[in-house]
Amino acid sequence: MKKIGLLLVIAGALVVAACAPTATPTPKAVEPTPTEVQPTPEAELNFVLVQHALCAWDSFWCTVEQGITDAAEDMGVKVTVLGPDAFDLERTAALIDQAVAANPDGIALTVTDPVLFKEPITRAINAGIPVIAYNAGSGPVKDGIPY
Repeated sequence: MKKIGLLLVIAGALVVAACAPTATPTPKAVEPTPTEVQPTPEAELNFVLVQHALCAWDSFWCTVEQGITDAAEDMGVKVTVLGPDAFDLERTAALIDQAVAANPDGIALTVTDPVLFKEPITRAINAGIPVIAYNAGSGPVKDGIPY
């Protein structure tokens, strides 16, 4: 349960950082409240993010990927961003399976096609890997996937 909470906190920070204007100064670190989940200092957390597009061919994702990288550095976690070389949802589904095989502490992804992505996302959840969605998807209830 702590893993899910931590993944939600980190993913939320990654998405917020990705959407923040670059001219906005970075806020000063705030001491965590006792209810916030804190990673154990001796274990680096590893997250895999799977997107249907990458900065290399869609400039929107440059901002997203920079925010992910900045937030990961600020939070002291390792992130790997995966995406297809061109818009290819079949390849993106395969990348979700690749992320599951890496057994990360959590997976964040874009649910561009809930029908196609349902099985690989379900495999991640069944493997005990917390999964959250960002930027795409209609939500767990409408998508029919308990991410």
